[in-house]
Amino acid sequence: MENSKTIIQYAQNISKALLDAISDEDHSNHFKLDDEELTEFFHALATVAPTEIYNYLTDDNKNHLEFNHLANQLCFQFMNKKD
Repeated sequence: MENSKTIIQYAQNISKALLDAISDEDHSNHFKLDDEELTEFFHALATVAPTEIYNYLTDDNKNHLEFNHLANQLCFQFMNKKD
C-alpha cells in the first residue's frame, strides 16, 4: 500500500509542475499549447521526456519504442498488483 501512496505523490508533484508551466504565464518554463500542438505535446509527455529521464537515471540507452515497451510492462505490473 505504501508503494501506491508514493506513486500517487510522484504523479501529483509531476502533474503540478507541468500544470504550473502551462497555466502560469509568469512561470520560468511557461509554454502555451494550441489545439494543433496537443499530439506533439502528449508524445513528448508520454514518450520522449520519460525516455530521456530514464536514460539519464540509468546506464541504459533505450529508444522511444523500447521505453514504451518498458512503460507498458510497468502498467501491467501495477494494474495486476494486489494491495
